[in-house]
Amino acid sequence: MMPIFFPFYQRMRESEAALQRMALERDEAERERWNILRHARDEAERGLTLATQLNVRESQVQQFQEELHEVCSYY
Repeated sequence: MMPIFFPFYQRMRESEAALQRMALERDEAERERWNILRHARDEAERGLTLATQLNVRESQVQQFQEELHEVCSYY
């Protein structure tokens, strides 16, 4: 015959297992969140780097156009 307290202990063990699963899911979600934030930061930095490179190239193009205009108007 089963002890009277068996259902109580069974529920307690099930609750502990459920809490452990929830804690694991929470930890996984937190890791995923930080991975997403890290990826977003890296991509933002990459975007800034590309924007800087584009500005440098646009300045060079403008300088070349001015030089070309000077040379063409000289002749």
